[in-house]
Amino acid sequence: MESRKPTVGEIDGGETSESSTTTERDRQDESGADLGPLGAQLEELFSAIMTATDPDGRILNTVFQLLPSKKSYPDYYEVIESPIDLKMIATRIQQGNTIFCLRLVGLYCTA
Repeated sequence: MESRKPTVGEIDGGETSESSTTTERDRQDESGADLGPLGAQLEELFSAIMTATDPDGRILNTVFQLLPSKKSYPDYYEVIESPIDLKMIATRIQQGNTIFCLRLVGLYCTA
């Protein structure tokens, strides 16, 4: 049986992180635009991230699915200026959040 790649929509269900709520800035950025080929490429990239494994076959995305608790890990939020988790990324890609997606592409292209 061939393993199926998860889609952006599949990460958007289930648990929520403390910081997965939409901020005012996020609401201003949400355009709901159809991203066309860019959206398809982001979906493909997201699927690759969700299925990436280490040499022993362990999935690598687990620790990035949800942000850590602010109470348990306050230092994380001091070091990381704009924390984001995979659930938040999936939601923004699904919504066609143009500004966010272009920022994501910019980060990917400069890495």
